[in-house]
Amino acid sequence: MTWVRERVELLLFVVSTGLLLVGGVFWLVGPGEWGEALWVAGTVLGLVFSVAWTAIAIRGGRLSVDVIALLALAGALWVGEPFAGAVITVMLATGQLLEDRAAVRARRELSLLLERAPRTARRLVDGGVVEISVDEVAVADRVLVCRCRGEN
Repeated sequence: MTWVRERVELLLFVVSTGLLLVGGVFWLVGPGEWGEALWVAGTVLGLVFSVAWTAIAIRGGRLSVDVIALLALAGALWVGEPFAGAVITVMLATGQLLEDRAAVRARRELSLLLERAPRTARRLVDGGVVEISVDEVAVADRVLVCRCRGEN
């Protein structure tokens, strides 16, 4: 179950794209009703996820574009445009997948940046230079800044 939770955006993308494509095949070569039924299924799938993501966003005190997706999906079902709804679901899934990937990459890059952050500073005092922890640097301190190769 943890595997599914970690990959929910990817699974939504794969399933919604599959429903859209297989629905298109049925719509083109027959029976068209099956194609429309698959598109409705894709739209409902997107609607379920959109409602969940919107509820989470509202609980967090922020609104996001998920509200627009929610309205678009409900509207597609309301006016009988299952193909449009299925396309919106794929777009929603793609956006969520890209957002998740960007967040993972940002966390990784920030972690790497923090690993390279200096741990010590060189404070200028009357008698010369004293090496201290960066936590000990105060506002009025004079510090020596140099670009030293191989050192923090």
